[in-house]
Amino acid sequence: MKVDFDHVLRRVMARDGFLEYLSVYNDLPGVSEKIPLPSLPKLTPKVTRLPHDQVSMPHSDPSFIGVKAKPEKVPPLSELLDQGYRLVEYDGNPHLFADSQERVHIAVLPFPREVVEAGLNEAFVDAVSEAQEHLDFSASNATDIDDCNRGDFQTISTGISHGGGQTEPRNLNHTRRNTDAIFKLSRSSAIRSIARWQSQCYETWMPQLFSASKDVLQRLLKWKPSLAPNFTSSIFCSTTYNFGPSVVSDFHVDHLNWATGICAITAGGTFDYRKGGHLVLKNHKLILEFPPCVTILIPSAMVTHGNLPIGPGESRISVTQYTAGGLFRWVDYGYKPASEYKARRIDAHLVPQEGETRWKKNVGLFSKLSDLPIELAS
Repeated sequence: MKVDFDHVLRRVMARDGFLEYLSVYNDLPGVSEKIPLPSLPKLTPKVTRLPHDQVSMPHSDPSFIGVKAKPEKVPPLSELLDQGYRLVEYDGNPHLFADSQERVHIAVLPFPREVVEAGLNEAFVDAVSEAQEHLDFSASNATDIDDCNRGDFQTISTGISHGGGQTEPRNLNHTRRNTDAIFKLSRSSAIRSIARWQSQCYETWMPQLFSASKDVLQRLLKWKPSLAPNFTSSIFCSTTYNFGPSVVSDFHVDHLNWATGICAITAGGTFDYRKGGHLVLKNHKLILEFPPCVTILIPSAMVTHGNLPIGPGESRISVTQYTAGGLFRWVDYGYKPASEYKARRIDAHLVPQEGETRWKKNVGLFSKLSDLPIELAS
């Protein structure tokens, strides 16, 4: 019998008192059902404090995107440990990471147990594997194993994007064959529940960044109603599916993502997460155990990240959601290209210094531990 994982997730969230899922889209066009929001319960995540300040992280001068970096191989676990990296074991509970100013910028978040026990990982793998059989990875907005600059695996991206030479925001183009396969994949129960959970995690743990992302999406849809989000339950504009059998990323920075925005990553597959598949964060010298059906939130345009390899005969997939920094720039510049925006300003010489002001303001959107409804675990 097929399980509606999205329904199970919504039921669990309602029972546990999380912000009701439709709150994400209550204000967006086309949503007529308005529902009351239950109060958020006190949560007890584990917290790790890191010595750096987010303000010091790399970013572009206008502060809409990150800084491009050349991908490089992730060293073996033993070598990382010799270099002073810290191994963070997964214990099944939420785990937040805060900077020296107590800003939460990394979160390890397990899927609700009931959803996992209903077979989420198996359904996730099946949906992605079926799509993989029908996709043409030589087409636009897809990468084959030989073309992927982040590792030896296949990918396809979909959703609303801006950057890389686009004259204005648009939905990524796909062939008819790939459009059909992506449509079926994105409508699968497993993927819909993962998309909802990723967005809900963003709202719960980083609500101010979430609100900024939601605001940009609302403004884009009002400006150009033909734009189509991937999911009605998520405020992320773009999704990338990473296909097995071995999704193991090299060290890289997703520099075209919003500079302070969050990338939500959920892993799936059959692998021993204690031995491989870890998420390695180079800037912070962290090695995070990363099991299937766990979501990790990171500012991927800031942080150089990659994976440790999995074992022979094992398999690993992932799905990510994020928003391009170019979309924030488009909205901030009055729905016009940067060149036109600067040409119309008589004080264009002030644009560079505005970037630093923008950066500090957006870093301030990371929630502080004291802002969250949490009780710190002892």
